[in-house]
Amino acid sequence: MIAVPVIHTNSVAHRRLLAQAINQVIKTDIVTVENADMSNSWVNYYGTAQGNVKYWKDAFNVVHLTGLVKSGTIGAEAFILPPGYRPEIQIVHPVCSNNLFGQAAIETSGGVAPNVGSNTWFAFDGITFLAGDE
Repeated sequence: MIAVPVIHTNSVAHRRLLAQAINQVIKTDIVTVENADMSNSWVNYYGTAQGNVKYWKDAFNVVHLTGLVKSGTIGAEAFILPPGYRPEIQIVHPVCSNNLFGQAAIETSGGVAPNVGSNTWFAFDGITFLAGDE
């Protein structure tokens, strides 16, 4: 049997252990938000820095996408995520497109394509996935 010391919840030792555990779980890395480089006739919907399609990776290795595009061809890549931001397997995610159902595909090669929807506008808001080991 292993002897486990009793630590009272109000003690300094308890607070120190709790702080150490939180510091191990939560990284304090600064998250860098990147603008996506559009391709295949896709352009940012708003045409401003605030409305550009963006991606970032949080401290838990989860990639986040946001922003709207327009004018490209449905099924053609809108942009490519760099290594380190790509999924291990293809991700297919439901989205809103011109106030209707849309579907985005994120390939292991990094290609992000509006697969189903309208090119009037296509939203990447809310897409998240675990980055592969690259």
